Amino acid sequence: MLIIPIRAARARIIAASPAFRAVVFCSSLILAALFSGCGDSAEQHAHENSHAADHQDIQAELLRWSENLDWFIRYEPLVAGESSQWTFHLTERRNGKPPENAGVLLRVEFADGSTREIKARQLQTGIHVLTMTPPAPGYAQLLLTSRSDEFTDTLRLKRLPVFATFEAMRAATPDEAEEGIVFTREEAWNMEFRVEEVRKQRIPSIIKTTGHLLSHPSMELSVSATASGIVRYRLQPLVPGQRVAKDALLAVIEGGEMSEDNLVARIADAEAELGNATQEYDRVRALVADDVLPIKRLQEVELRLQQARTAVRTLTANVKDGAKRIVSPIAGYIRDVGVPNGGFVQSGQRLLTVARNDRMLLKAELYQNNYAQLPNINGATFRTDDGRSFDIRELNGTLRARGAAVDASAYSIPVYFEIDGASLLPGEFVDVYLHAGEEKARLVLPISALTEELGTFAVYVQTGGERFEKRQVRVGTGDGTYVPVLEGVQEGERVVTQGVHAVRLAASAGQIQAHNHEH
Repeated sequence: MLIIPIRAARARIIAASPAFRAVVFCSSLILAALFSGCGDSAEQHAHENSHAADHQDIQAELLRWSENLDWFIRYEPLVAGESSQWTFHLTERRNGKPPENAGVLLRVEFADGSTREIKARQLQTGIHVLTMTPPAPGYAQLLLTSRSDEFTDTLRLKRLPVFATFEAMRAATPDEAEEGIVFTREEAWNMEFRVEEVRKQRIPSIIKTTGHLLSHPSMELSVSATASGIVRYRLQPLVPGQRVAKDALLAVIEGGEMSEDNLVARIADAEAELGNATQEYDRVRALVADDVLPIKRLQEVELRLQQARTAVRTLTANVKDGAKRIVSPIAGYIRDVGVPNGGFVQSGQRLLTVARNDRMLLKAELYQNNYAQLPNINGATFRTDDGRSFDIRELNGTLRARGAAVDASAYSIPVYFEIDGASLLPGEFVDVYLHAGEEKARLVLPISALTEELGTFAVYVQTGGERFEKRQVRVGTGDGTYVPVLEGVQEGERVVTQGVHAVRLAASAGQIQAHNHEH
């Protein structure tokens, strides 16, 4: 438990809080009604004013976590027979936002055996207030429950002292000034803001290097010309990266005005040959039946007939209106185009390449200073230019090959991983973090928590419900998502992992205000 006297600077900060203004406003209305609507004595009014004065500069804070919620509680220390105002700020741990339609119920057990259940009043989404009055000195045991449409959370607080008098409460309250960067819950709720606990995580040793995403050889098919002629592409414009469906018409090959190797002329010749071969076969078969010709002669003309049929079938396959139709063998995208529209091609010449991204290769470069680690490499994480990080295990990745020789152009040994690539772009250069050796438990932080200034790293550690401390840290080589922390934070501390820039700006603004105040 943290009990904090609110000094002038803090008073200004809390006064700026919407929750605080709402509490003060409501309290003012209640006091005004009491003063205007009753005939209390001057002594009674003096007592109430004295209570307000006794509590106005001292508040305590609690920061606790249940399964689904982050609880920031600000309250007035408990004094027997005196009312204590409590304010609850609730934040969902999964998204950093205040929970919708959540209520707060407080069940409190006092030292005299009495219990109370108090339902907090909601000021706005995520902020709830209540007032309690302890009947006798001793202690209070509190159980908080928050229910929403999605969850029910309970939080049991340790015993809180109930003081006999304000003087006893003040004597037990440390006279400490509040320090740190103030960043309110309301500010955090209005942006992407997350605070996470520093924990140990099993990670391997990391080798940072460069890499390249490549199309998988089995996922690329060359489309070749099946006849000689002039190419007319039917997909316009046909450019690399264009998506195509299986059996989609890509191009036609026409004979045009060509005098040689003209498709139409070749089909006509083949059909004429088929007709001649058929007539010859019928004639020879009849003569063989009359024992005029030997059976060997029939076998010869039968072979000629089969060859003629094959030639016609091959030349006329996928032919329409005298042009050879070229279709895509798979669904995918155009990888490259080898012949321009209107160009001449020979039968068998490559026209273009169709590829798919179902599987890809990640080629990582292992440089000379890390050659000894080659046998220990067993996995990798990589990071694309748009900030996305992937562990190959998330992409059904496997280590396919470790290079056996140095690439003279790059002075490195290639290491190949096969991965699912539906969401990736072949040809893209990436940052690669090779995993080497066994995984060990290390204290880690998300890389998003780090800020860098002049080569040193720092994080913002949460020291209170709305207070943060900038702290320098020393980190090791990370995997693009997490970095091991060598010193600067301890396990269990909580650091800002989203919204770091906003806290940094708040720190700068606080320094400027302090500077202006001094002058």
